[in-house]
Amino acid sequence: MALRRANIKPPLEVVVDNLIYFERRMHVKTYIHINKKNGEILSRNRRGFYCKEKEKLIKEYGFKESDFLCVENEVEKYHLKDFMKKSFGLKDEMYNFWLWNSAYNENNINGFSLPCKVETNAEYRAELEKILMQYIECLNKPPFIYSGILNDIEQECSWLIKALDYLIEGENEKAENLIERVVDLLDIDSFFVSELDKSYSFRAIAPFATLQNVEYNKVYKKMMEENLTFFRVRTKQSSSLNNITNVEQMLHLPYNLREKAVSSRFSSAETPSLYLGTSSYICSKECKWNGIDEMYVSVFVPNSRGKKFKILNLTISQALINGIYNRNLKDDNNQIRYKLQNDMLKIYSLVIATSFSVEKQEETKFEYLLSQTLMKVVSKRGIDGIAYLSMKGENEFQYPQGVNLVIPATDISSDKPYSEKCDGFNVSEPVLYLKQKCNKKKSYVNEIFGPHDDIIGSVTPKMVIDGEQKPYSTTEFGEFDNYLVSHFFANN
Repeated sequence: MALRRANIKPPLEVVVDNLIYFERRMHVKTYIHINKKNGEILSRNRRGFYCKEKEKLIKEYGFKESDFLCVENEVEKYHLKDFMKKSFGLKDEMYNFWLWNSAYNENNINGFSLPCKVETNAEYRAELEKILMQYIECLNKPPFIYSGILNDIEQECSWLIKALDYLIEGENEKAENLIERVVDLLDIDSFFVSELDKSYSFRAIAPFATLQNVEYNKVYKKMMEENLTFFRVRTKQSSSLNNITNVEQMLHLPYNLREKAVSSRFSSAETPSLYLGTSSYICSKECKWNGIDEMYVSVFVPNSRGKKFKILNLTISQALINGIYNRNLKDDNNQIRYKLQNDMLKIYSLVIATSFSVEKQEETKFEYLLSQTLMKVVSKRGIDGIAYLSMKGENEFQYPQGVNLVIPATDISSDKPYSEKCDGFNVSEPVLYLKQKCNKKKSYVNEIFGPHDDIIGSVTPKMVIDGEQKPYSTTEFGEFDNYLVSHFFANN
């Protein structure tokens, strides 16, 4: 006689353990829905969707099979792993989703702080290619792949290296064509090309309402209302009889002296350009002031005409890219910041390529070739100048006191020795730097980014001078900036 099985139910924990064991044996796969339009991952839950749930979404909502990622396949593809599985004892599908979700939310880049300093031209060529390849590899992960930008950036980097090789070989026209294609790939909106008076390079996010925190509306208003102030420096030996006394001497080289214009970062030899800086300190570094020669400084204040100059913003840093967008934020403007981060990532390859400093003095400075070509290309497109972070600093944290502005004098002639672009600024007479002080009026950098008890204070520029780190506004250069600005506005 067959034995009748006793009708006894096992404890609940045994049932649960058996179910988990069964699911693991069955290798349950889970899926995530992708928004193909912008690369965002949607419809997320703690584990994704099981196969039957995915099929239901396809059937009921008209999704396609290609609209889904298999979490387990992605974990294997990107070699994702973590000790948390053992710590939390998560079921396989939940653990895999946790791994994927963590990888997807890791949208920072690291290891690309600028400027890059090398010894020789040959080292620049090799190091640029190496860093661009590292940049591509850094972006070869979920948050960037599904945004759709990786292919564009790979293409950009390839063209930049090829353009550099053309320039080294003297094939300038071929190089310009490639840089044209690079610029065409970039989604250049008002954050990257704007009027000087509304440029991120100088006024931070104040001109961009969609990037702002409403709690600081008064701060942004003040940032927009204050006059921008720029500086330009000239030096001379004390023994020289060629005194620097008038405004014209503080402008770019006139047409009759154009042959003395040397090759610079964004201007070719014999092509005068107006180079300005947001602080007298960065100007002194750019002109390699030795601390002994006489240094004369003028303040440049954009007038109604100059405020409308179109400026390309290359003051993009690794820190800015990492801080502009947070996937965990749910405010209405976060999608705008998501797009902006992707656009920054695309333009950053160009920033990297133009942010090298070669220490050895060679006849041709290879690190200038791409930036000079870029200036030619954007000038043809009606852009008046380029703003960029100085290469004289030790790291990328040079904003806002280390920002340079270059405006090429493309319209000069024997009948017009100075560019009409110079008329876009009200310029003070040159003043000999003697560490003067006067704080009746402050420079824009010192007024807006000086020590405050609000959000601006969090980005107070600090500099190491004579071995001591202090806010720029409290340095001798910062106080001299205020002196120049105070006297300028007192007389105008």
